[in-house]
Amino acid sequence: MAQNIIVEKLVASGIKPTRIRVALATLLLSGKDQHVTADSVVSIARQKGIRTSVASVYNTLNQFADCGLLKRIIVDQGPVFFDTNTDNHYHVYYEDSGKLTDLPAEALQIAGIDEIPRTGKITGVDVIIRVSA
Repeated sequence: MAQNIIVEKLVASGIKPTRIRVALATLLLSGKDQHVTADSVVSIARQKGIRTSVASVYNTLNQFADCGLLKRIIVDQGPVFFDTNTDNHYHVYYEDSGKLTDLPAEALQIAGIDEIPRTGKITGVDVIIRVSA
């Protein structure tokens, strides 16, 4: 994705396009869907010659998630994952390796939800299937 498109996407999301935010958005939003942590993004950024701190990356990832550019995935007490795929889908978490993978929404059926209060509506369903050896 071209840098000017990244800048437009950040501005449209209400995010000031600083050098670091543009660089991180380019790493995260320009390719295939991925699950990242703050530490993995710092590592990727440094490999690409982008100088930044873990705190700056973590703050940027949370800001992107708050604006809907990323999806925040919390698995137990482990690291927080950030998913570049913000479409409705579920996850499989492999406890032994710490790997998180996508499970398409149509691969899982949710049943047994009793009546939702008339004043409320379902805004999302988060499912993480944990697998161990």
